[in-house]
Amino acid sequence: TPRGGGLAIVIAFSAGVIYFGASGRLPIDVLIALLGGGWLVALIGWIDDRRPVSWRARALVHFGAAIFGLIALGGMPPLDLGFTVIEWGIVGHVIGVIGIVWLINLYNFMDGIDGLAAGETITVALAAGWLVGISAGNAIGGWISVTLAVAAFGFLIFNWQPAKIFMGDVGSGFLG
Repeated sequence: TPRGGGLAIVIAFSAGVIYFGASGRLPIDVLIALLGGGWLVALIGWIDDRRPVSWRARALVHFGAAIFGLIALGGMPPLDLGFTVIEWGIVGHVIGVIGIVWLINLYNFMDGIDGLAAGETITVALAAGWLVGISAGNAIGGWISVTLAVAAFGFLIFNWQPAKIFMGDVGSGFLG
């Protein structure tokens, strides 16, 4: 089964994010964080799908992409619990980087099981779209989540059991 089909997810989602950015609906810092960090991970994944890359090189890029994304967003935002706000400080930045790298690798482990990574992405993205977009009143956050779900659904059609193609590291890492 060929690998690397996740490049379609990267392209489709990136096109949607660029559209929202160009229309002025998506703040530039969010666009830079999503695409800058995401493309770094996708690039090392694409290379790894073509020829083996050491785990150290992949880890370096994954941590670099996570740090880049957090810097582009201005760090970990405060956590508003409704009755109090938690300011993370440096601990939050470390937790954020570790969490991002963990998700990148979690999605990488899911690829290879027919439909799992794409199905999980659709479920989480639609739930996030509803929670962020409808419940929290962040329309663009909801639309970005729906864009990711649609990109993953387009891939899922070809990845459903029996899979005709796998995401490979390019797609699974990008989704993480």
